[in-house]
Amino acid sequence: MKVEALTATCLDEAAELLAATQRAGEGPASGVWRASAAAEVIAASLPGALALAAMERGVLVGFLVVPLPGAPGADPVRILDHHHAADPGRARDAYRALYAPAAASLVGFGCFHHVVRVLIEPPGAVQAFGELGFGVDQIKGVQPLGSRLSATGEPGEAGLDDVDELVSLYIELATYHARSPVLRPAALDVAATRSELVDTVEDPRRTILVARDGRRIIGMIEAHPDARHLDTVTIGLNIVTERARSRGVGTALLDGVLGWGLDAGYRHCAVSWASANLVSDAFYRARGFVPFRYELVRRIDPEVSWANERLDYSLLG
Repeated sequence: MKVEALTATCLDEAAELLAATQRAGEGPASGVWRASAAAEVIAASLPGALALAAMERGVLVGFLVVPLPGAPGADPVRILDHHHAADPGRARDAYRALYAPAAASLVGFGCFHHVVRVLIEPPGAVQAFGELGFGVDQIKGVQPLGSRLSATGEPGEAGLDDVDELVSLYIELATYHARSPVLRPAALDVAATRSELVDTVEDPRRTILVARDGRRIIGMIEAHPDARHLDTVTIGLNIVTERARSRGVGTALLDGVLGWGLDAGYRHCAVSWASANLVSDAFYRARGFVPFRYELVRRIDPEVSWANERLDYSLLG
């Protein structure tokens, strides 16, 4: 198998591979399930990216488009599910061949945090990247809209007067994720979060529903049109304050979003959650969400930037 640059001459073949992969998935219909749409998406992703093709006997069997950082640094490099595809029968070998030069280039830029999104079906990408040192970080699940949950209470729409309380819920969620087993730094950009909440409240395409105990907000859920999947509403965040958990608040909020999605004409509801978040994982699976996409992560020891083939052991003897 030979790896070379992905050029415009291979674009139609790459588009066919991507469209076939997206059609094979078990989730909602992708916006790139047609080859013509896939070709546009791939072409738009090429500027400023490392684009690689895996060739076998002159035939394209896989491709990988890696968005390169604007400057060297520690920010994660994100390879989305429309940045790659492979022939199912050659997926393992193709992805292994493609990632090797891509990883070398990224490490050369000082990028040691690699993220790739993969559809669970067909399983070739999950297996290949798993064997290359990636682990599941985020899970995206989906369920068809059509039935409502059995829930008590009726959440209401959030307003601009609620933003400060919503920010407090975001901070509580960040500190919760800092606990085991998620163990993520509780580093939240409060100003950016507040601005995003204001924009969401004012956007008619999105919704924030809140649950109250008296006048105090004890939970919230945000939903918006999915950027990549057709006829799908996606939940951004679903937060219930710790003291109000196990009282049906989260179920009532989710039921409210399912109703909002049905009324707006969507056919599916999707949501992403951290694989290590035991509460969210149990909550969404128990309420009908079936995983269809993983976000895989690999963190490389930055010592590789100096402890590599350039290290002259003869000077240390």
